[in-house]
Amino acid sequence: MILRLFYLIYDVLLILVIPLLIIRIIKKIFFNKSYSINLFTRLGFIKVKKDYTYIWVHAVSVGETKVAISVIDSLMETLPSNYAFIVTTATPTGYDVIKPKLGERIDHAFMPIDMFCVMNIFLKKVKPKCILIMETEIWPNLLRIANNKKIPTILVNGRLSEKSTKRYLYVKFFFSKVLNLFTKILAQGISDYDNYIKIGYTGPIECTGNIKFDAPIREDQRMKGLDIRNNKLRRSFVWSAGSTRKGEEQILYKVHKTVINECSDALLIIIPRHPERFKEAYSLGINSGLEVCYFSNIQSDFKESTQVIIADVMGKLPIFYASSDVAFVGGSLVGTGGQNIIEPVSLGIPSIIGFSYFNFKSIVEVFKANNIITQVNSADELSDAIIKLYVSEDERLKISKASKDIILFNKGALSKSLREVVNFI
Repeated sequence: MILRLFYLIYDVLLILVIPLLIIRIIKKIFFNKSYSINLFTRLGFIKVKKDYTYIWVHAVSVGETKVAISVIDSLMETLPSNYAFIVTTATPTGYDVIKPKLGERIDHAFMPIDMFCVMNIFLKKVKPKCILIMETEIWPNLLRIANNKKIPTILVNGRLSEKSTKRYLYVKFFFSKVLNLFTKILAQGISDYDNYIKIGYTGPIECTGNIKFDAPIREDQRMKGLDIRNNKLRRSFVWSAGSTRKGEEQILYKVHKTVINECSDALLIIIPRHPERFKEAYSLGINSGLEVCYFSNIQSDFKESTQVIIADVMGKLPIFYASSDVAFVGGSLVGTGGQNIIEPVSLGIPSIIGFSYFNFKSIVEVFKANNIITQVNSADELSDAIIKLYVSEDERLKISKASKDIILFNKGALSKSLREVVNFI
């Protein structure tokens, strides 16, 4: 009875939030037309091909979608050709990542609103053989309906930070019941495994490792990065700041001025996490007294005096990392939990992260223990770390080699996860 009341409260809250959600989507469409693509799928309406048995794969945004692609590619090699995939994302940036993979056996839809009636329409239409949810997304009505329909639902590459665990403990009675609707959880690390247990999960769970370690480094991306560095930038030292969040650019511009005092032709590449912040990042750079240009205008606007480039393109983060001597991973100086530090490390780029990395704690701890990344707590510490790496090419080469060795050592999560997933298909 109490559980039904919680679900009722949850559904009522969703109904109240819908007008705000619509306003938010309209605002997002203004900045990014991709939000208007497949808009009606958010209400559960979707066309499917009748000749296929579907597996539904949900990935909220860019990082999770990259994990989903690794899983889908491997499953397509394993499963019969009558199996197809519906990939849902919550953001257009996630859609941009999956878009090149779309075809006869892979379709995309934006994640339906988790209202009981909407989710029921979607599941009735798709009739998935299995549902694979990447990393963090936990939707009560999706899980409830899937459980009622006896559709296996697996949390793949599951990640649960200490911060989220503390928040879920406040509603443990409800949340533990929802969490136990998962058929199985495949956790990234021991801390994630323990956190799921702590908030009340009693079902099948295994620690399979982090699939991000298995993501292949595309040689064409590495070569494009080197081409940009050698033929367009031509600077003695380039450092990049990837997936930056609001509030970080001001800090990074201050740091860059200190770096310029040591290396007069140093160049900083800023890659904002969200495209609607390109203009803001540009204006902040200009207002700080630096010479800034957009990457899209590099042919006409890039000069010897240019000090900062704003990467105003999506889906090219690994390329910009590959064009750098040192990489800073954003979302870590403003308390948002960091971003995927495996990307620059796997390219052999000496990498730095700030104090906030709770979303990638297990990965960061592995890297810190092996001395292949630097963790900083302030602008001054970041300046010192960058300058230290600038003056010592030998140190950069040493870190680069060790980084590749650690990545290789930690591979294997994808194959472990696939062995578990295929048991439910």
